[in-house]
Amino acid sequence: MNKFKGKIALVTGGTSKIGEKICVDLKNQGCKVYFTYNQNKQKAESLIEDYNLSAIQANFLLESNIREVFKVIYDESGKLDFLVNNASYSSEKLWNIKPTKISLDQWEKCLKIDLTAVFLCSKFSIPLMEKDGGAIVNFSSSGSMRGDADTFIYNSAKVGVVGLTKSLARALAPNIRANVIAPGSIKTDWIEGWKLSDSEKKNLQAVKKMMKRLGKPKEVSDLVQFLLSNNSSYITGQLIYIDGGISA
Repeated sequence: MNKFKGKIALVTGGTSKIGEKICVDLKNQGCKVYFTYNQNKQKAESLIEDYNLSAIQANFLLESNIREVFKVIYDESGKLDFLVNNASYSSEKLWNIKPTKISLDQWEKCLKIDLTAVFLCSKFSIPLMEKDGGAIVNFSSSGSMRGDADTFIYNSAKVGVVGLTKSLARALAPNIRANVIAPGSIKTDWIEGWKLSDSEKKNLQAVKKMMKRLGKPKEVSDLVQFLLSNNSSYITGQLIYIDGGISA
């Protein structure tokens, strides 16, 4: 279909199941796709070989690394049309932890990756989008917007992403649109392989009862494509849930 022919996209956290699906789908729609990764070099090399994607290794705890990502894109492509801020700090150590047990180091590390890096990626993308316009899609979390009590730091960061996105939408309109999606109970490594928090277990049981299944990475990718496309040209500053109705 090539609805994005000639467009340049950056997907952060491209080696996750959702990130990979977004990258591949954008590539299949005609985009030149860059993605970032931190440690999963084997997966990154597989995506490069199988789908002809462009990978940039970066530690999102470091502003200098994030800045370098956009320098690479500018030097090679001269512009950026789409930014998808999908990268997230994933650690089971942050689940089922009381606020009084959270260290400042844990707090700052999660916020740097899940909130500050989203701001920095958005900041550095703006000069590359200003001439031709563009679209940003950020990731929040359905559970975070409900305020699950046992994912304290993650929730704080993801709620912050919503405020950041709404402010970006107002500041950058009409040339650059910014929206945020809040997935919940999507079939990923998080759901399949981790020891879930108590709240996540309850959410999982509820959505399986309601929808009889988990969400699919493709469904998240389809929503991202819609928000990047001209079909959503009058949508900006919005939070959209994709969680099987658990937030209803």
